[in-house]
Amino acid sequence: MAGSSLFVCALAALLPNLLAQTVTSDPQINCGACKGLFDELDYLVSKVPSYAKIDTGSRRMDAVGNMEENKHDLARSESFLYEAMEKSCAEMENYSYFEESGLKVYHRYQNRPEQKTPLKLKNFGWSADTQQRLRFACDAILGENEEEILEAYVERREVEYKKDLCMKICKKAKMEHQLNPWYGLDITGKKLSEFNTEYVDGKLNAEALKKKNQIDKKLHELKAKGETKYKKKKEAEQKANEEEGEEKNEAKDEL
Repeated sequence: MAGSSLFVCALAALLPNLLAQTVTSDPQINCGACKGLFDELDYLVSKVPSYAKIDTGSRRMDAVGNMEENKHDLARSESFLYEAMEKSCAEMENYSYFEESGLKVYHRYQNRPEQKTPLKLKNFGWSADTQQRLRFACDAILGENEEEILEAYVERREVEYKKDLCMKICKKAKMEHQLNPWYGLDITGKKLSEFNTEYVDGKLNAEALKKKNQIDKKLHELKAKGETKYKKKKEAEQKANEEEGEEKNEAKDEL
């Protein structure tokens, strides 16, 4: 009996890790869905202004003896986080896989409100089946870890938690590079500058995304302007060549 009890206890301790590594039959989809889930959560949390509070329903006494309402940050409240978790997996319809630097990655392809540049669809592998499987995997990860995720965000230790959970999943897929942005690195492992990333302290941040997109937009406009200038130059050269050819033909006819 004692031996079987020890086995049950050991299995119970290992079960969360086993579940985290066997969400669906596709390890790569699981990895992409795990990062997508937390990116969406972090984005929604970052959108809530710091002054937004929620009444906890209790009161406390201040330094001078007056009773005041005990309030909590809205973005760290259970009611907000439950709603955010529900929305996050629905966003998998805006994700797909890409080939970048010879590596497969999953990330969002649809722009957010802060993004005003054209969609980046280079090496883009969209399919409805991929989106459905990402949604299924996201729901599975959330269903198996919902209370732990909630607790991590309430206690402001979500970065440590998500890195641990998703790394277990992504290692099985041999896609640790998928999580590089959380560590301030690009897909190949090179350090990203603060102006070239939408992540702050390991979390996707709406304000950082907006600033990065403003830079991307300016670069896109400069590139488009340069391409337009080059096109006009080539058209002018072609027209000049055509006119020169016509003049030569006219001179030849006169002779």
